[in-house]
Amino acid sequence: LHKRMNQSFDDLMYYAIEASIKLTKSAFAFTGLLSEDESVMTIHAWSKDAMSVCAVDNAPMHFPIAHAGVWGECVRQRKPVIINDYDSYAGKRGYPDGHVPITNFMAVPIFDGDRITAVGAVANSVSPYEITDVRSLISLYERLWEIIRRKISEETLRESEERFKALHNASFGGIAIHD
Repeated sequence: LHKRMNQSFDDLMYYAIEASIKLTKSAFAFTGLLSEDESVMTIHAWSKDAMSVCAVDNAPMHFPIAHAGVWGECVRQRKPVIINDYDSYAGKRGYPDGHVPITNFMAVPIFDGDRITAVGAVANSVSPYEITDVRSLISLYERLWEIIRRKISEETLRESEERFKALHNASFGGIAIHD
């Protein structure tokens, strides 16, 4: 993505995180985007509180879904996941020393057609997560994905126009377009 897109992209990611925390009354959140084949998630933004409490050094930003813990379940199952009692959840894989302790967790996959493009996740809500929280998070992240797609399209169009203008300005003769 172009540098200007990166700045507004980061702003969008942090806005979505802060909004997801408020919507679900959670302590922590993250937003991740998936690779084309849905095999790797890139975490683009963590909530500020998560990073201030987390003591994991050099946390990787790219996570293979095959080795992911609970946050990868929504991709593997291709549906939202709610875990209201993390300690009792049989499918947990634990987390590294120094990681933020998890009491409850929710993650939603965001689809673009048949492909999962993003994951929005929250943890440590003051109350159990419910289907209304799932709906709120999906609505927020679907809107986020629409904005990202539009911004990418606008940036691509702008770059194409700049290339055409440069080609036009560099030409000595006329340009004929034949259909």
